Amino acid sequence: MASSVKKPKNKPRRQKSTAPGPRIVRAWFDSVINPLLKALETENSRLLRFNWTWRFRPGVLEWIRVVAQYLSPEYRDNLEQFLKFHPAINANIAEHDEGVQTLTDACRKLHTALVTKSELPRLYEELSTPEGLRSVWEQSRFRHLPLENTSPDRMLSEFFGGFDKSEHVSVLAEYIINNTGDLPDHYTTAPFWNAYRERLVQLLKAPDVRKESREVNSAGANLREASSRLSQSLQEIRLDLSIKHDVPYVDPMSVPKSEPSW
Repeated sequence: MASSVKKPKNKPRRQKSTAPGPRIVRAWFDSVINPLLKALETENSRLLRFNWTWRFRPGVLEWIRVVAQYLSPEYRDNLEQFLKFHPAINANIAEHDEGVQTLTDACRKLHTALVTKSELPRLYEELSTPEGLRSVWEQSRFRHLPLENTSPDRMLSEFFGGFDKSEHVSVLAEYIINNTGDLPDHYTTAPFWNAYRERLVQLLKAPDVRKESREVNSAGANLREASSRLSQSLQEIRLDLSIKHDVPYVDPMSVPKSEPSW
């Protein structure tokens, strides 16, 4: 009679957890969440000051960007992974990035309106007469240079640096759009802009560009709200991950140690 041999029972396979571990959370904090929160804080500060960082060449917002562009390219895979585990925040990101595009388009329209429809070209011609340029020159860092050997074109060339004369109005329109205050001396345009800034910014109130100016301000306000909502969502996710996985927001080992000041 054949003896029956009991086959060992197959142990149930342990399913791998699909939840991120502490090392992944640490990477998310360092390469995605913390950099984005810092970028959004800076972004919000610029938006509150109506400094859209518009650049007429190449026609973009220089320091207000879509979310992915706030991260180093080598970390964008971490962003993709983070979003797979937190898909709900995609709506916040989409709202923010659409706001950036809307503000970009509004700034472009306002720039075109200032250059082609407003009194800016005429005012530029008025302010760049030989008399107006001499007045600015005598109050600028170039005042030690003898005026008798300095032509109006030479003065304009000094004031507007590497920009061609055909672009001077566009440069002024860019400053107007960005609510630029007095410029420090290391800007070549500082003497001309600082001398006439108050007259130039008044152009935003003129009927021929009022509509475009309001659209920029509205787009900026909407982006501020979207930026705040995204920041709040990121902070809530960070708190939840930190508590759940016992991972601090900032790795203490990554912070340079400084001597205590007594």
